[in-house]
Amino acid sequence: MRPSPLRMLAFLAAILALYAFGEHSLFTLIGLTLGSVAMVLAYLSEYRAGCVLAMLVVVIAAASASPLMTVTELGSLMNAVLGLFLPVLAVIWFALVTGSEEAYWYGQRLGPVLQAAAFVLLCVFSVPITVAVIGIMSPNISVRFSEFEEISIILLFEAVGAAALSFREVRPPSA
Repeated sequence: MRPSPLRMLAFLAAILALYAFGEHSLFTLIGLTLGSVAMVLAYLSEYRAGCVLAMLVVVIAAASASPLMTVTELGSLMNAVLGLFLPVLAVIWFALVTGSEEAYWYGQRLGPVLQAAAFVLLCVFSVPITVAVIGIMSPNISVRFSEFEEISIILLFEAVGAAALSFREVRPPSA
C-alpha cells in the first residue's frame, strides 16, 4: 500500500505536539526522536511490526516527559488530554495502519479506536468524576487528594474498565 502524505502529516503534527507539551530531558528527547524516525522508516517500508515497536518507544518517552502532577486542576487535565492523549492516539493509529491492506482495513475501523479512546478518557477523568460525586453526596466536605490517592483512583477505574472490556465478546469481521 502506498504511503499517504496526509497520514504522514498527521503523524508529524502529533509528534510536534508531544515535543511542545512535554518537559523533556536529554534521554526523553533522544527516545522520542529515535522512535519517531524509526516509525517513519518502518511506515515507508511498510513494516508494521517495526512501526509498532518504535511506537512503544515514542509512547514511553512521551509519558515519561509528561509534566502531570495532578488531574484535579483544569490546566493539568487539559495538558493531559491535548498534550498526551490526542497525540499518542494519533501515533497509535499511525502504527496500526502501517503495512498490508488488512492492517489498513483494521486501522480504518472506528470501533476499537473509540473503545480505547473512551477507556483512556474514563481513566483521565476518573479523579474529577470522583471529586464531583463526593461533592454532590457531601457538599460540606472540602476534598483534596494527594498524588498517591489520585493514582489509586485512576488504577481503580482502570481495573474496573479493563474488567468491563474483558467481558465484551470480540467478533471476527463479517465477509
